[in-house]
Amino acid sequence: MPPAKYLGLRLIPYAAVTLGLLVFKSAWFSLLGYHLGLAFAFTLSARWRSFGAVRIVFHPLWAGIAWSASLLAGFLLYWSWPGLGLPAHLPDALRQLGLTPQVWPIFMTYFVLVNPWFEEAFWRGWLSSAAPAPIAEDFWFAGYHSIILGQYLGWNWLILAIFILVGAAWLWRQIARQTNSLFIPVIAHLLADFSILLAIYLRTVNL
Repeated sequence: MPPAKYLGLRLIPYAAVTLGLLVFKSAWFSLLGYHLGLAFAFTLSARWRSFGAVRIVFHPLWAGIAWSASLLAGFLLYWSWPGLGLPAHLPDALRQLGLTPQVWPIFMTYFVLVNPWFEEAFWRGWLSSAAPAPIAEDFWFAGYHSIILGQYLGWNWLILAIFILVGAAWLWRQIARQTNSLFIPVIAHLLADFSILLAIYLRTVNL
């Protein structure tokens, strides 16, 4: 865990998402602001070495559980889409954020290939803990997603989504603890990002 003076840096994603989506109306501003903010945090605290924890350590059981669950996330989102009560204007809202059909593939590629490394090094690396029970950072990680999801989901689905995100944060942290590596969590995070973004893309583009 970092010194207390650095704990305020976990507000970086909240600031980036709020400014990007609610103020500047740009998905790119939000994502790049988040990553630049984390880069600033790593530089300020000399914690770029957190990326060193992403060394290849393969455990078949943990990898099977984490990677299968991550791919299942996108499938379940795509399958349950009609019952989520999402607003009819969602495709237009995404386009207003800059996610046009032409931009989606570029955004998705950057998101999937870059975001998991930054987030795992930050949340499950630098801010991690060996505690077997859920910790505050599991909830902090899940919480900033509510700024995004809360614009489109009803409160019942939003609460469920937050619980799922807390569970994912806890599981990835336990895997990192058991394997002493962030490799399996990074790949799990990558697969989750890919499957979820692909589901949204297939459900909203050209509508």
